[in-house]
Amino acid sequence: MTASRERCPACPLCEAPGAADLGVGAPLPAPGAAPRWRRCGSGGSLFAWPPPPRDALAAHFAEMAYGDAERADAIARDKEPLFAHLLARLQEARPPGRRLLDVGCSFGAFLERARGAGFEPRGVEPNPQAVAVAGRRGFPVACAWGLADAGLAPDSVDVVTSIDALYYAESPLAEVRAAARALAPGGLLAIRTTNKAWLAWPAALARRLAPRAGRVFQAAVHDHLTSMPPRALGAALARAGFVDVVVEGGATTVPLERAAPSTRLAYHVSAALERATGGRVHLSPGVLVLARRGPAAAPDLASAAAPAL
Repeated sequence: MTASRERCPACPLCEAPGAADLGVGAPLPAPGAAPRWRRCGSGGSLFAWPPPPRDALAAHFAEMAYGDAERADAIARDKEPLFAHLLARLQEARPPGRRLLDVGCSFGAFLERARGAGFEPRGVEPNPQAVAVAGRRGFPVACAWGLADAGLAPDSVDVVTSIDALYYAESPLAEVRAAARALAPGGLLAIRTTNKAWLAWPAALARRLAPRAGRVFQAAVHDHLTSMPPRALGAALARAGFVDVVVEGGATTVPLERAAPSTRLAYHVSAALERATGGRVHLSPGVLVLARRGPAAAPDLASAAAPAL
């Protein structure tokens, strides 16, 4: 592993200066210098630097499965258990109203489920084709790169959801701050994201033994711009004004019986670690993070058996 801390911007999640170069290229479109993975020395988040330009990312996303309406709907069908669990958690937490905003809403699959659950959903999505399809399905969707670019009025929504979207943000901290501004007092934020940052050091060790091992790390982190440990994400949420942060491991997007053997093993091992540590250790590849805009009492958010961060 290259341990140098070359000049690059602060961590996009915690704003700590400097980051260690892991010596592994990020598999992202790059017309210029190829992005490489950096690891924040403060919170442990991974981020790709330099970030690709938005037009290159947009072209890349359009070629992926989630950039096509038919394939995106197939992906959404795999996520049905996750959607149902998330909506149930939101109902339990009693948001102050029914106005729901889904960030990175794609073609509107989750918006349909949210409408069926009694919410008044709308979305933010950077893909113009997806925005058009969601509009035909009856949902108002703003075409914007993220919540920070959407220009929402303060206190204009009661729930913000981000399902597999935050790791594509150039600045996750800017996104959660924008969510805090858009939410009404006591409003809820729900984020489903991946937790691959803990792979950094095993990958660095493996690369010393086998140089090609970096490819395994690339495949695991995929085309994400960031990968955030739950504790670091929780600290960013607190800085943005959220309270009562709760983390749930095991938030899969594909039924485990159809997942790769390595993925199944990772979820089972992480679940055992969470049980053994009383929820203090989160190594699950997929996590669901819930928080409430403070200052507001949130007696019900942590009542279901999810461990507090």
